[in-house]
Amino acid sequence: MYGEGFYFLGGFSLFLFISFFNQNPDVIAIGVDRAKICAFFYVLLGFSHVVSSLLRGLGRPVMPMVVMLVCWCAVRVVVLMTIGQSVHSLYLTHWLYPITWGLSSIVYLLDNNLLLIDLIFWIDLLRILCWLIDL
Repeated sequence: MYGEGFYFLGGFSLFLFISFFNQNPDVIAIGVDRAKICAFFYVLLGFSHVVSSLLRGLGRPVMPMVVMLVCWCAVRVVVLMTIGQSVHSLYLTHWLYPITWGLSSIVYLLDNNLLLIDLIFWIDLLRILCWLIDL
């Protein structure tokens, strides 16, 4: 019951936000559809940005650069130039962004050098959460 209410309020607020920029109902519907598709997957985007920033801070900038260029640039261009020629739908681009975010997250998770960093990160995160709970 609460889920439907939040979903309705979220959809309505998306409608209001997009209508500030354009009052065309078709444009608003497309914007709301894109937001509904991408919103669930923004955690993958955040994960990719955090890991790439972490690696750059550790002095390992090559892997984030390659992952971003391949997963976010090359894959999108190749898919749009190949599949986009036969599938003429905005939903292809709506879904392509979350797919490439997931692809980059998987690449980061499969990197053997990140396993130790991930373990240290999660241990520190748990310590911070325990500290916050004790407050």
